[in-house]
Amino acid sequence: MKDTAYIDSVYFLDYISGDHTKKKYAEKLKRRLRSFNIVIPQIVLGEILTVIIRDNIDDLTGLKKKMDILAKELADLVEPGECLPVLENKHIVHAHHFMNACGIMPTDAFILAIAIDDPDSDYLITDDIQLSTTESIYEYEGKLRDDGKRNKILKITDDPGVRRYPGR
Repeated sequence: MKDTAYIDSVYFLDYISGDHTKKKYAEKLKRRLRSFNIVIPQIVLGEILTVIIRDNIDDLTGLKKKMDILAKELADLVEPGECLPVLENKHIVHAHHFMNACGIMPTDAFILAIAIDDPDSDYLITDDIQLSTTESIYEYEGKLRDDGKRNKILKITDDPGVRRYPGR
């Protein structure tokens, strides 16, 4: 059975940034992710679209080009017609905890909440150092496992091939 990896917006934003180094890293990550069951929460798509539109508001050609790249990347990673997780009321409880107890920004808190709420998720792929190094997130996740609400340890990392998360 494949490991399940939730993907933050950074992968897509790096891929469409136009920066050669960032795109090269995103391509390397994409090759690694082929062996995973990929999940992209809808809030991630909202974040990506907000950035693309904001950065290209006066450049319709650039906007179209980046939207085409995004569509291609989504098609490469997620099966057509596959439902993307939406934000639900239950995620608000987790996100509220992450914002208040850990100081996590709202969008990141909701992305983390969606990933942590999946009892069988293995990874959250992000380059957000605050998410990957905040010990209280791992304590919260461990409590969910102890309470039978999670079956696996959620590893938060920018590279699923490297173990860079606290105490795991």
